[in-house]
Amino acid sequence: MRNSARRACRKIAKEIAQNTIENAPMKRGYIRKSMKYGAQISSHTGQASGTVGFLSKRKLKEKGIKFVINPAWLEFGTKSHYIKAGTNRGDIKKKGLANKARGVIFGKSIAHPGARRVPFLGDSARKVAPQAKQIAENEIKILNEINDRLLGIPDDGDDEI
Repeated sequence: MRNSARRACRKIAKEIAQNTIENAPMKRGYIRKSMKYGAQISSHTGQASGTVGFLSKRKLKEKGIKFVINPAWLEFGTKSHYIKAGTNRGDIKKKGLANKARGVIFGKSIAHPGARRVPFLGDSARKVAPQAKQIAENEIKILNEINDRLLGIPDDGDDEI
């Protein structure tokens, strides 16, 4: 039963991840490359749960992706804020902000106007919810069939999610 519950959660998480990848708002594909999903069973409660998330900065850099954006910034948006050279970026020796590829120098700090909210992950989960119920029902049917074969107990069909 544990494996079946884990399998159902993994299938649901995979559906959400695939839907998120299709609807990710980034042009360069960083969100798509950083998606991960899985399922686990709690050792304390025995409750199965699926997770959909993103790789850490370290894991992305190991994959060769240098530019990292926090997906929460896209999901929830950001307020207007200042970006200072060195202090916000982790490189204290930096004296200014620039786009080297374009040859544009911004200065020692800039006022970022903020980013609008793009709720792509939450929308994906809501879109997959009806499919998730069907996946769970299919796993229950499989468990009932296994139960019937092993124990010889007929199914009464009253199982609900």
